[in-house]
Amino acid sequence: MKHLANVRMLSLLSLFTGVAAFGQSAYPRYTPAPHYSANAGGGISTVQIVLIIGFALVFLLVMALFIGFIIFMNNKAKRDRELLIQAINQGREEGKSSLRATLHQLEDELERVRREVPNISADVMDEVTEIIANSQGKAQIMLIHMGGQRDSAVEHLLTRDPVTGKPKKVTIGKNQDSADIAIPWDSKISRPHCQICFEPELEGDHFYVFDMNSTNGVFVKRDTNGEFERVNGKCFLEDGYVLQIGMSNFRVLITQPVVTGEDQKLAPTVSSFN
Repeated sequence: MKHLANVRMLSLLSLFTGVAAFGQSAYPRYTPAPHYSANAGGGISTVQIVLIIGFALVFLLVMALFIGFIIFMNNKAKRDRELLIQAINQGREEGKSSLRATLHQLEDELERVRREVPNISADVMDEVTEIIANSQGKAQIMLIHMGGQRDSAVEHLLTRDPVTGKPKKVTIGKNQDSADIAIPWDSKISRPHCQICFEPELEGDHFYVFDMNSTNGVFVKRDTNGEFERVNGKCFLEDGYVLQIGMSNFRVLITQPVVTGEDQKLAPTVSSFN
C-alpha cells in the first residue's frame, strides 16, 4: 500500500510539472521593456526642443524682413527711375520750348540788323549771327566799317572780361601793340585814340566812347540826317550811331540779349524745331 501511494504521488507531481511546463511554453512570462529617461543615451530634452523651435522662428523672421527690404528697395528704385525719366522728358520739352523762343528772338534781332544795315554782306552777317547767338544773354556792341579798306567788316568789342564778367575797356588806335582795334593805315588816328567801355553802374546795358586826348578827336552822328558832333570827354552810344575816328567811319550796332538763361549758349547752325 505504501508503495502504491508513492507511485500515485510521483504521478501527480509529474502531471503538475508537465502542466507547468506547457503553461510556460504557451504563455511566456511578461517582461516589461526597459525604461529610458529623456537624458539617457544622448536624447533631446524639452528645453533643447524649445530652443530649436525658437531659433527657427527667429531665422524665419529675419528672412522675412530681408526679403521685405529687398522688395522695398526694388520698388523704390523703380519709382526713382520713373521720376527720373519723367523729369528728363519734362526738361526736354521745356528746353525745346525755351529754344524755340530763343530762336524766334534771334531771328527777330537778325531781321532788325538786316533792316537797319541793308548793305551788310553775307560774311559779316554770319559773323554777327555767331556773336549774337553766343552772347550768353548779354547785349553786345559791334562796330561795322563804313567804306575804306575794311568796308562792312565788323569789329566785336569785348567790353566784359570773359572770365570775371567785369567791364573791360576796348582801345582803338594806331599802335598795333597796345590797341585792341588797330587802324595803322589811317594817318589821322592817334596811337591811343579812344576807348569804348561798358557802364556797369547804370541799369541796363549802356556803352560809351571816351576820347583819350586824341589829336583829331572823336565825332558822333546820332541819326542819318544829322551832323557829326565832337565828343568832349565821354559820350553814351546807342544803336545806329555813326562814329568818326580819324578818316574811318563806323556804324554802331548794339544787339539786344536773346539767349534765355545765364549760361546757355546757342549754336548759330541750329535753325528751328518742327
